[in-house]
Amino acid sequence: MEIKQSPRSLPGIMAFLAVVVMSIAVLSGAVICSAQELPRPDASTPEKGKAERCMVGAYLTSLHDFDFTGQTFGADMWIWTHTSLESERKPLETMEFTNAKNTCSCLDTNIVKNGIRWGQRKITGTFRQHWDLRNFPFDSHKLEIRIEEGIDDTTALTYEADTRDSSYRKDIHLDAWKIMDFRIISSPVTHTSTFGDPALEPGSSSEYAGIILRITVVRKEVMSYIKLTAVAYIAFLLMLVSFFLHLDRGFRFPDARIALQAGALFATVINMSAASSALGSWDRITLVDKVHIITLFHILLGALLTVVSRALLAKGFSDHRLRQVDFCAVVLATITFIGTNGLLVIHAAHAR
Repeated sequence: MEIKQSPRSLPGIMAFLAVVVMSIAVLSGAVICSAQELPRPDASTPEKGKAERCMVGAYLTSLHDFDFTGQTFGADMWIWTHTSLESERKPLETMEFTNAKNTCSCLDTNIVKNGIRWGQRKITGTFRQHWDLRNFPFDSHKLEIRIEEGIDDTTALTYEADTRDSSYRKDIHLDAWKIMDFRIISSPVTHTSTFGDPALEPGSSSEYAGIILRITVVRKEVMSYIKLTAVAYIAFLLMLVSFFLHLDRGFRFPDARIALQAGALFATVINMSAASSALGSWDRITLVDKVHIITLFHILLGALLTVVSRALLAKGFSDHRLRQVDFCAVVLATITFIGTNGLLVIHAAHAR
């Protein structure tokens, strides 16, 4: 039997086919447009012009010559670099120590091992350091050795810190210090100049690869503090002794008391100057300076009390009453001196 097709089904099939054809055309156009919009490879892509990566590591072998007055410290270390086998660069020859006062190098090597170009050299140098001794002897410092690429900017060469192998020699001997931490940090340096590079826009900035070695050291002795402040404490004791030179009508000691206090004052001033010179702290007040200032303050108050006592004696005050005043002055001065010194020391110790 022959089945006849309904005349209404033919237009429906034609419409369905038209929709399919149009959908295919739209999808094909979208694919073509997206293909035309793909970016072209340029100098910044990995295929062309990618900045060369250089791994930098360090091993600290010695710290020495901490100079507070000259604001420097000395260090010995090994520096190494890893570059690709195809690289013709010698990063050890183009890097500079930007905070160094002077450096010297020796034992250079540049060999290939396991497909890596390995450069190595030993560095001995003196490096600038801002010593903040305000909390001496409870001070800690972050010593920094700054390394920077001196030729190519970061568009051509970048540094990566070798954090796994970089370290310091554990038996480094420091008489008064203890090494608490060692870190190597990748730290690119930005300069507000192009250094005349014609590839950069005039008036813009430039960036160079950089590495920072940061060593945290903490002071572990207080004997130097005792030596620097001993004269101040002795001067305060002499000031207290002067109050036992009582004023009386039979044998008067005002001149002897004033002389003793003047000697204590002079010794404190001279020792404060010597301590500031030893610590190189002329431009800031340290804990040692505060101890000397408190001592000077108490000595000056003692001298003022001596003058007042002499005036009271002239007005007819009894020797017994004046001795009571002297005794009260000794007790009050002792309490305030010990209290203020204790607070200063506690504050400095907690500020570490």
